[in-house]
Amino acid sequence: MKIMIVIFPEVEELDFVGPYEVFSFLSKVGQDVSVYTVSQDGKAVRCANGLKVEPDYSFADAPQAHWLVIPGGQGRHREMHNPAMLDFVRQAANHAEIVASVCTGAFILANAGLLQKGRATTYHLALEELQKLKPELDVTGNRVERQGNVYMAAGVSAGIDLALQLCDKIKPGLGRQVAEKIEYAPEQVQSPVPQVSSVMGQMCLGLEHFLQQSPHKLGTMDSGELYKRLQAKEPPLVLDVREKEELPGGYIEGAMHIPLRSLPQEAKRLPGDREREIVTVCRSGARSAYAALYLRALGYRNVYNLEYGMLGWQQEGLPVERP
Repeated sequence: MKIMIVIFPEVEELDFVGPYEVFSFLSKVGQDVSVYTVSQDGKAVRCANGLKVEPDYSFADAPQAHWLVIPGGQGRHREMHNPAMLDFVRQAANHAEIVASVCTGAFILANAGLLQKGRATTYHLALEELQKLKPELDVTGNRVERQGNVYMAAGVSAGIDLALQLCDKIKPGLGRQVAEKIEYAPEQVQSPVPQVSSVMGQMCLGLEHFLQQSPHKLGTMDSGELYKRLQAKEPPLVLDVREKEELPGGYIEGAMHIPLRSLPQEAKRLPGDREREIVTVCRSGARSAYAALYLRALGYRNVYNLEYGMLGWQQEGLPVERP
């Protein structure tokens, strides 16, 4: 898989170096990934804080990429109006499975016509500017936002969070694995699994390593597919593993609620039929991935993790219930 990071004069260093580090580490954990940088003319780029970078390619000879990353920085004031940049980004995006911006790189995506009506984010001091530029957007200021296959991270260090989240598109749990390798723990949680005890966290890690050898791979399901299946005569069971305090924000109708930390004690509430289709869900898809691993270890064969969790579900405008 090829990942292209576009750079330009006065690009903010951490905007692209953070994701570059994360994606490059994928090759060290068994993934066939190539990460490369591209500039307009292929010549050395002087970044916002003085770092000088030799890009791998120019716009003219850059190979097509599966993922495209656009960072921000002071140089975006120029590049968001640069026809060569906007044309290149549009063309590269046409071939990319995933397009991502970091910080004020969102302005380049916006002027390239890649942001549609919906939620968006950028650097916190540029939120109002982006809203004025594209009034049809709902500029939230959240750390990560998504529109279809287009992802946006807020300011600077948020690009690392987004890159780790995108790693899970390759394989569930891969982002956590890379985060451990680069010793990145923004919340400084003691457990390796969010919002569970350290004992259960270690158990989940053991399950993950065990199930990696299983012939039955853990699957994911996107929000649109789940909504369609919930209309069927025999819909899947939705297992919401968030904390009780999170439910007022909205949950999927008919979902069974068992917080991840309570799953071992409450597993008796699950269906006895191990062939029953179950979709696990949390806020963003991280905790629910571990819940899915746990269910697999219990013998459930048709388990899926909802991609991007309730954030993705609500971003798609799908219905929710509230207590």
